[in-house]
Amino acid sequence: MRSRNGIPVCKSNIHKMLKNTFYYGLMFKSGGYHQGNHEPIISKDLFDSAQDVLNKKVHIKKEKHFFHLRGLFTCAKCGCMLTAVKKKGHDYYFCTNGKGGCSEHEHYLRSEKLDQSMISLLDKIAIDEELVEIVYEASKQQLKNNRSTDFQTKETLLKQLENIRKKQSILLDSFVSMTTPKEVYGSKMRDLGDEEISIKEQLGKLELEENRDEAILEKIKNVFLEASRSKTEYINGDSERRNSVANQLLWNLTIENQEVLNYQAKEPFHILFNGPKMDSVSCLQAKSSSNPKDVYPTRRI
Repeated sequence: MRSRNGIPVCKSNIHKMLKNTFYYGLMFKSGGYHQGNHEPIISKDLFDSAQDVLNKKVHIKKEKHFFHLRGLFTCAKCGCMLTAVKKKGHDYYFCTNGKGGCSEHEHYLRSEKLDQSMISLLDKIAIDEELVEIVYEASKQQLKNNRSTDFQTKETLLKQLENIRKKQSILLDSFVSMTTPKEVYGSKMRDLGDEEISIKEQLGKLELEENRDEAILEKIKNVFLEASRSKTEYINGDSERRNSVANQLLWNLTIENQEVLNYQAKEPFHILFNGPKMDSVSCLQAKSSSNPKDVYPTRRI
Protein backbone atom coordinates (compact mmCIF):
# COMPACT_ATOMS: atom_id res chain seq x y z
CA MET A 1 0.00 0.00 0.00
CA ARG A 2 1.39 3.37 -1.05
CA SER A 3 0.40 7.03 -0.75
CA ARG A 4 -0.49 9.30 -3.67
CA ASN A 5 3.19 10.22 -3.91
CA GLY A 6 4.22 6.57 -4.13
CA ILE A 7 5.62 6.45 -0.59
CA PRO A 8 4.95 3.19 1.33
CA VAL A 9 2.31 3.66 4.04
CA CYS A 10 3.64 2.75 7.48
CA LYS A 11 1.68 0.71 10.00
CA SER A 12 1.24 3.64 12.37
CA ASN A 13 -0.61 5.64 9.67
CA ILE A 14 -2.90 2.69 8.94
CA HIS A 15 -3.56 2.29 12.67
CA LYS A 16 -4.36 6.03 12.93
CA MET A 17 -6.71 5.84 9.95
CA LEU A 18 -8.60 2.85 11.39
CA LYS A 19 -9.14 4.73 14.67
CA ASN A 20 -10.39 7.92 12.99
CA THR A 21 -14.03 8.53 13.98
CA PHE A 22 -14.48 10.92 11.05
CA TYR A 23 -15.28 8.00 8.75
CA TYR A 24 -18.51 7.15 10.61
CA GLY A 25 -19.57 10.80 11.03
CA LEU A 26 -17.97 12.01 14.29
CA MET A 27 -15.45 14.89 14.16
CA PHE A 28 -12.90 15.94 16.78
CA LYS A 29 -12.89 19.73 17.13
CA SER A 30 -12.06 22.21 19.90
CA GLY A 31 -11.12 19.45 22.32
CA GLY A 32 -14.30 17.43 21.87
CA TYR A 33 -16.23 15.19 19.48
CA HIS A 34 -19.10 16.64 17.42
CA GLN A 35 -21.49 15.19 14.86
CA GLY A 36 -20.33 16.18 11.38
CA ASN A 37 -22.47 17.29 8.44
CA HIS A 38 -20.66 15.00 6.00
CA GLU A 39 -22.01 11.65 4.82
CA PRO A 40 -20.38 8.71 6.70
CA ILE A 41 -18.70 6.05 4.57
CA ILE A 42 -18.90 3.30 7.22
CA SER A 43 -21.33 2.38 9.99
CA LYS A 44 -20.66 2.80 13.71
CA ASP A 45 -20.98 -0.98 14.14
CA LEU A 46 -18.22 -1.59 11.60
CA PHE A 47 -16.00 0.97 13.31
CA ASP A 48 -16.59 -0.66 16.72
CA SER A 49 -15.79 -4.09 15.27
CA ALA A 50 -12.52 -2.73 13.89
CA GLN A 51 -11.63 -1.31 17.30
CA ASP A 52 -12.27 -4.70 18.92
CA VAL A 53 -9.83 -6.30 16.50
CA LEU A 54 -7.26 -3.53 17.00
CA ASN A 55 -7.53 -3.89 20.77
CA LYS A 56 -7.30 -7.69 20.42
CA LYS A 57 -10.72 -8.21 22.00
CA VAL A 58 -11.67 -10.49 19.12
CA HIS A 59 -9.80 -13.73 18.55
CA ILE A 60 -9.68 -14.46 14.84
CA LYS A 61 -9.46 -18.16 14.22
CA LYS A 62 -7.38 -19.03 11.21
CA GLU A 63 -9.29 -21.18 8.77
CA LYS A 64 -7.49 -24.46 8.14
CA HIS A 65 -9.53 -25.44 5.09
CA PHE A 66 -11.29 -23.23 2.54
CA PHE A 67 -14.89 -24.27 1.80
CA HIS A 68 -15.76 -22.51 -1.44
CA LEU A 69 -19.57 -22.58 -0.97
CA ARG A 70 -19.75 -21.74 2.72
CA GLY A 71 -21.70 -18.57 3.42
CA LEU A 72 -23.64 -18.86 0.16
CA PHE A 73 -26.50 -21.17 1.20
CA THR A 74 -29.18 -21.04 3.88
CA CYS A 75 -31.57 -23.72 5.08
CA ALA A 76 -35.03 -23.30 3.52
CA LYS A 77 -36.73 -24.76 6.60
CA CYS A 78 -35.18 -22.75 9.45
CA GLY A 79 -33.32 -19.94 7.67
CA CYS A 80 -29.95 -20.72 9.28
CA MET A 81 -26.73 -20.66 7.31
CA LEU A 82 -25.12 -23.83 6.02
CA THR A 83 -21.68 -24.54 7.37
CA ALA A 84 -19.15 -27.13 6.22
CA VAL A 85 -16.83 -29.81 7.52
CA LYS A 86 -14.19 -32.02 5.94
CA LYS A 87 -14.53 -35.77 6.53
CA LYS A 88 -12.64 -38.62 4.89
CA GLY A 89 -11.33 -36.42 2.09
CA HIS A 90 -14.70 -34.88 1.17
CA ASP A 91 -16.38 -31.56 2.00
CA TYR A 92 -19.85 -31.80 3.52
CA TYR A 93 -22.35 -28.95 3.96
CA PHE A 94 -25.10 -28.97 6.59
CA CYS A 95 -27.52 -26.68 8.41
CA THR A 96 -26.05 -25.10 11.56
CA ASN A 97 -29.42 -25.60 13.33
CA GLY A 98 -28.92 -22.31 15.15
CA LYS A 99 -32.58 -22.11 16.13
CA GLY A 100 -32.82 -25.76 17.16
CA GLY A 101 -35.12 -28.55 16.03
CA CYS A 102 -34.29 -28.43 12.30
CA SER A 103 -34.42 -31.83 10.60
CA GLU A 104 -32.10 -30.63 7.82
CA HIS A 105 -29.29 -30.48 10.37
CA GLU A 106 -29.12 -34.26 10.34
CA HIS A 107 -28.41 -34.48 6.59
CA TYR A 108 -24.93 -33.85 5.21
CA LEU A 109 -24.65 -32.70 1.61
CA ARG A 110 -21.52 -33.58 -0.37
CA SER A 111 -19.71 -30.69 -2.01
CA GLU A 112 -19.70 -32.50 -5.36
CA LYS A 113 -23.51 -32.53 -5.42
CA LEU A 114 -23.69 -28.83 -4.63
CA ASP A 115 -21.14 -28.16 -7.37
CA GLN A 116 -23.39 -29.95 -9.88
CA SER A 117 -26.30 -27.77 -8.77
CA MET A 118 -24.17 -24.66 -9.26
CA ILE A 119 -23.10 -25.81 -12.72
CA SER A 120 -26.76 -26.38 -13.66
CA LEU A 121 -27.59 -22.83 -12.59
CA LEU A 122 -24.66 -21.35 -14.50
CA ASP A 123 -25.70 -23.34 -17.56
CA LYS A 124 -28.85 -21.20 -17.68
CA ILE A 125 -26.77 -18.21 -18.79
CA ALA A 126 -24.29 -20.03 -21.03
CA ILE A 127 -23.94 -17.91 -24.18
CA ASP A 128 -21.87 -18.58 -27.26
CA GLU A 129 -19.10 -15.95 -27.36
CA GLU A 130 -19.45 -15.71 -31.13
CA LEU A 131 -23.06 -14.70 -30.55
CA VAL A 132 -21.94 -12.05 -28.06
CA GLU A 133 -19.54 -10.58 -30.64
CA ILE A 134 -22.22 -10.57 -33.35
CA VAL A 135 -24.71 -8.74 -31.15
CA TYR A 136 -21.98 -6.34 -29.99
CA GLU A 137 -20.95 -5.42 -33.55
CA ALA A 138 -24.59 -5.04 -34.58
CA SER A 139 -25.20 -2.74 -31.61
CA LYS A 140 -22.14 -0.66 -32.52
CA GLN A 141 -23.46 -0.27 -36.05
CA GLN A 142 -26.89 0.71 -34.74
CA LEU A 143 -25.24 3.25 -32.46
CA LYS A 144 -23.33 4.63 -35.43
CA ASN A 145 -26.52 4.92 -37.48
CA ASN A 146 -28.28 6.73 -34.65
CA ARG A 147 -25.44 9.26 -34.56
CA SER A 148 -26.00 10.50 -38.12
CA THR A 149 -27.90 13.51 -36.79
CA ASP A 150 -25.24 14.16 -34.16
CA PHE A 151 -22.54 13.95 -36.83
CA GLN A 152 -24.29 16.61 -38.93
CA THR A 153 -24.70 18.81 -35.85
CA LYS A 154 -21.01 18.39 -35.05
CA GLU A 155 -19.98 19.32 -38.58
CA THR A 156 -22.15 22.45 -38.44
CA LEU A 157 -20.67 23.48 -35.10
CA LEU A 158 -17.12 22.96 -36.34
CA LYS A 159 -17.82 25.17 -39.37
CA GLN A 160 -19.28 27.85 -37.10
CA LEU A 161 -16.20 27.64 -34.92
CA GLU A 162 -13.94 28.02 -37.92
CA ASN A 163 -15.91 31.09 -39.10
CA ILE A 164 -15.63 32.67 -35.66
CA ARG A 165 -11.86 32.24 -35.66
CA LYS A 166 -11.67 33.80 -39.12
CA LYS A 167 -13.73 36.75 -37.90
CA GLN A 168 -11.47 37.09 -34.86
CA SER A 169 -8.40 37.12 -37.12
CA ILE A 170 -9.91 39.72 -39.47
CA LEU A 171 -11.01 41.85 -36.53
CA LEU A 172 -7.52 41.68 -35.00
CA ASP A 173 -5.91 42.71 -38.30
CA SER A 174 -8.27 45.69 -38.61
CA PHE A 175 -7.53 46.73 -35.04
CA VAL A 176 -3.76 46.48 -35.59
CA SER A 177 -4.08 48.57 -38.76
CA MET A 178 -6.15 51.07 -36.72
CA THR A 179 -9.17 50.61 -38.99
CA THR A 180 -11.39 49.47 -36.09
CA PRO A 181 -11.63 51.61 -32.93
CA LYS A 182 -10.56 50.03 -29.62
CA GLU A 183 -14.07 50.14 -28.12
CA VAL A 184 -15.63 48.42 -31.15
CA TYR A 185 -12.83 45.87 -31.24
CA GLY A 186 -13.25 44.97 -27.58
CA SER A 187 -17.04 44.65 -27.82
CA LYS A 188 -16.99 42.48 -30.94
CA MET A 189 -14.18 40.25 -29.62
CA ARG A 190 -16.20 39.63 -26.44
CA ASP A 191 -19.23 38.67 -28.49
CA LEU A 192 -17.18 36.34 -30.67
CA GLY A 193 -15.50 34.87 -27.57
CA ASP A 194 -18.86 34.15 -25.94
CA GLU A 195 -20.08 32.49 -29.12
CA GLU A 196 -16.88 30.42 -29.32
CA ILE A 197 -17.30 29.20 -25.71
CA SER A 198 -20.93 28.24 -26.37
CA ILE A 199 -19.99 26.21 -29.45
CA LYS A 200 -17.14 24.46 -27.63
CA GLU A 201 -19.52 23.51 -24.82
CA GLN A 202 -21.94 21.99 -27.34
CA LEU A 203 -19.12 20.04 -28.97
CA GLY A 204 -17.99 18.82 -25.55
CA LYS A 205 -21.48 17.54 -24.74
CA LEU A 206 -21.68 15.68 -28.04
CA GLU A 207 -18.30 14.05 -27.43
CA LEU A 208 -19.25 13.17 -23.84
CA GLU A 209 -22.48 11.47 -24.97
CA GLU A 210 -20.59 9.58 -27.67
CA ASN A 211 -17.98 8.27 -25.21
CA ARG A 212 -20.67 7.44 -22.64
CA ASP A 213 -22.70 5.37 -25.11
CA GLU A 214 -19.61 3.45 -26.21
CA ALA A 215 -18.59 2.83 -22.59
CA ILE A 216 -22.06 1.52 -21.70
CA LEU A 217 -22.05 -0.79 -24.73
CA GLU A 218 -18.60 -2.08 -23.78
CA LYS A 219 -19.75 -2.78 -20.20
CA ILE A 220 -22.78 -4.69 -21.46
CA LYS A 221 -20.55 -6.78 -23.69
CA ASN A 222 -18.25 -7.59 -20.76
CA VAL A 223 -21.25 -8.68 -18.66
CA PHE A 224 -22.30 -11.13 -21.36
CA LEU A 225 -18.75 -12.42 -21.75
CA GLU A 226 -18.40 -12.95 -18.00
CA ALA A 227 -21.67 -14.85 -18.00
CA SER A 228 -20.67 -16.96 -21.00
CA ARG A 229 -17.41 -18.00 -19.30
CA SER A 230 -18.80 -18.53 -15.79
CA LYS A 231 -19.73 -22.20 -16.23
CA THR A 232 -16.34 -23.15 -17.71
CA GLU A 233 -14.45 -21.15 -15.09
CA TYR A 234 -16.43 -22.80 -12.30
CA ILE A 235 -15.80 -26.31 -13.65
CA ASN A 236 -12.08 -25.78 -14.27
CA GLY A 237 -11.35 -23.36 -11.42
CA ASP A 238 -9.87 -24.05 -8.01
CA SER A 239 -11.80 -23.46 -4.78
CA GLU A 240 -11.02 -19.73 -4.68
CA ARG A 241 -12.12 -19.22 -8.28
CA ARG A 242 -15.32 -21.21 -7.78
CA ASN A 243 -16.13 -19.11 -4.74
CA SER A 244 -15.50 -15.92 -6.72
CA VAL A 245 -17.74 -16.99 -9.64
CA ALA A 246 -20.57 -18.08 -7.34
CA ASN A 247 -20.49 -14.89 -5.26
CA GLN A 248 -20.27 -12.70 -8.33
CA LEU A 249 -23.44 -14.07 -9.93
CA LEU A 250 -25.67 -15.55 -7.22
CA TRP A 251 -27.03 -14.91 -3.74
CA ASN A 252 -29.91 -15.93 -1.43
CA LEU A 253 -29.58 -19.61 -2.29
CA THR A 254 -31.64 -21.97 -0.15
CA ILE A 255 -31.37 -25.73 0.35
CA GLU A 256 -34.16 -28.18 1.19
CA ASN A 257 -33.99 -31.96 1.05
CA GLN A 258 -30.43 -31.64 -0.26
CA GLU A 259 -31.59 -29.72 -3.34
CA VAL A 260 -31.34 -26.06 -4.33
CA LEU A 261 -34.85 -24.70 -3.70
CA ASN A 262 -34.48 -21.01 -4.54
CA TYR A 263 -31.82 -18.61 -5.75
CA GLN A 264 -31.44 -15.02 -6.89
CA ALA A 265 -29.10 -13.64 -9.52
CA LYS A 266 -27.18 -10.46 -8.79
CA GLU A 267 -27.49 -7.43 -11.01
CA PRO A 268 -26.96 -7.17 -13.91
CA PHE A 269 -26.84 -10.95 -14.43
CA HIS A 270 -30.47 -11.37 -13.32
CA ILE A 271 -31.52 -10.27 -16.82
CA LEU A 272 -29.73 -13.26 -18.33
CA PHE A 273 -31.28 -15.69 -15.86
CA ASN A 274 -34.76 -14.34 -16.65
CA GLY A 275 -34.39 -14.32 -20.41
CA PRO A 276 -34.35 -17.17 -22.93
CA LYS A 277 -31.26 -19.34 -23.28
CA MET A 278 -29.30 -18.07 -26.32
CA ASP A 279 -26.35 -20.44 -26.49
CA SER A 280 -25.56 -20.47 -30.21
CA VAL A 281 -25.75 -18.45 -33.41
CA SER A 282 -28.19 -20.98 -34.89
CA CYS A 283 -30.46 -20.38 -31.88
CA LEU A 284 -30.40 -16.65 -32.64
CA GLN A 285 -31.23 -17.29 -36.30
CA ALA A 286 -34.10 -19.56 -35.35
CA LYS A 287 -35.50 -16.96 -33.00
CA SER A 288 -35.13 -14.21 -35.59
CA SER A 289 -37.23 -16.14 -38.08
CA SER A 290 -40.07 -16.56 -35.58
CA ASN A 291 -42.46 -14.04 -34.06
CA PRO A 292 -40.33 -11.10 -32.78
CA LYS A 293 -42.53 -10.84 -29.69
CA ASP A 294 -41.46 -14.34 -28.64
CA VAL A 295 -37.72 -13.64 -28.76
CA TYR A 296 -37.44 -12.11 -25.27
CA PRO A 297 -40.27 -13.38 -23.04
CA THR A 298 -40.35 -12.44 -19.37
CA ARG A 299 -39.57 -15.20 -16.92
CA ARG A 300 -39.50 -15.50 -13.19
CA ILE A 301 -36.55 -16.97 -11.34
